[in-house]
Amino acid sequence: EGIDWVRFMYAYPNLVTDELLDTIRDCDKVVKYLDCPLQHTHPEILKRMRRPVMDHVAFAKRIRQRIPGVKLRTAFIVGFPGETEEHFEHLKAAIKEARWDRLGIFEYSDVDTAHSKTLDGKVPKSVIRQRRKELMEIQQQIAYEENLKLVGQTVPVLIDEMNAYGQMTGRTQWDAPEVDNSVLVKGAALPGEIAQVEITAAGPYDLKGVVIEQ
Repeated sequence: EGIDWVRFMYAYPNLVTDELLDTIRDCDKVVKYLDCPLQHTHPEILKRMRRPVMDHVAFAKRIRQRIPGVKLRTAFIVGFPGETEEHFEHLKAAIKEARWDRLGIFEYSDVDTAHSKTLDGKVPKSVIRQRRKELMEIQQQIAYEENLKLVGQTVPVLIDEMNAYGQMTGRTQWDAPEVDNSVLVKGAALPGEIAQVEITAAGPYDLKGVVIEQ
């Protein structure tokens, strides 16, 4: 009691069962959002990462079919040792096809205690930076197109804070704190409340809206 939103974060994809998806779908308190850091899409790179090899596009489709209206977050690493242009193109194509709603792209760097530091085929830093830039440009367009679909809709928004000018910021159920979209809100609401907000404008990573009187 007293908790309205529960967010399931950092799900390993090989442990996302149909039972879990059905529970997220059917439990009113669990937001329709799933965060699965997938790291890469090409089987050869996944093996080098010691990650499960699977069809991540099919994985995304399965979740969306099971949970209507769900938003998916994932994260990928570019420039992992051994990543060729072919591997990168595979990743890029998967991003375009799966259209993850929220996406983080991280540049590979050696960690002293990690197995990957011992691997051959290191990718130049300049190539890694360019690959990340290219993927983020693709994702920015996807995110913008998906946000535009919310304009004109009224959705619940959790109000996080109010600044010195009385402007409020919050999040929809599809946005985790600090990493996803924020909503700039006008109207009568207070931090900690879940307000009904009509979305009036959208950018790639932010929304604007007005509180609808209850």
